Amino acid sequence: IFAETRPEWLLTAFAAFRHGLIVVTLYSTLGEEAVKHGINESEVSIIITSYELLSKLDKTLDQIKSVHHVIYFPSITKSQTVKLPKDKNNIQYLSLQQLEEQGRNANI
Repeated sequence: IFAETRPEWLLTAFAAFRHGLIVVTLYSTLGEEAVKHGINESEVSIIITSYELLSKLDKTLDQIKSVHHVIYFPSITKSQTVKLPKDKNNIQYLSLQQLEEQGRNANI
């Protein structure tokens, strides 16, 4: 989880724990090199972040091979606009709302 401390951070951490997943956290204040290092060392395939941090994350993803999914929380300010990359390095971007909808529609 690469995000600011906010309710969605805790929600996604608990969801991961519930499914027996290992959670790796990266402070939102880290620089690009530290973010890249943390992701490469942990070899995560899913990154959970905030809308506000997408542009910082995007600058590192060209040098990271393990990531396949980026799930992002909605913007707190709603005034910030970030253009989402389209299938960059075969990475799928989903908002937390889209992920929740997929979960509701899943036949489990």
